[in-house]
Amino acid sequence: MNLRRFELPHGKHVLQGDTFEMGCETMVLRGAGKSSRARFSRIRESLNAHGIPSASFDFIGHGETGGELVGTTLHERTEQVASVIGHACKEPLTLIAASKLLMAIYCREQFNEKISINRVRELRTSILNELFNNSKVTAPASAKGKNVRKQKRQGQAKT
Repeated sequence: MNLRRFELPHGKHVLQGDTFEMGCETMVLRGAGKSSRARFSRIRESLNAHGIPSASFDFIGHGETGGELVGTTLHERTEQVASVIGHACKEPLTLIAASKLLMAIYCREQFNEKISINRVRELRTSILNELFNNSKVTAPASAKGKNVRKQKRQGQAKT
């Protein structure tokens, strides 16, 4: 499958994106700094080669979409994602996203908590542990044992 570009009007902007297949079940997002969807092109090509087509787009203020990044909110970004999902994807949907900045913004808005990168990592580990402890899903190797190692360092783990 070849990558197909799309343009999606969104408010005063036109979101620029692409998809390997309309109606795909995977969306790849990148939203920190001035980056663009191009950062994940090799990952997306590999997924597609293994039968997992994906869609991606540039948020307002990023990449080909352009516009001003200053003043955009997490809520507005969520609306942009919802628009693209409605245009290029179907559910159930797998979402692949990378941005510690988005996690920090969320924590600041929801809990009025100033966030360091170390705190973001701690929250991510906590979320993963809760997810995998409360479901039948198996934790990825990178997430397994992080709490146990931390507890051992603190002398709390049972061996």
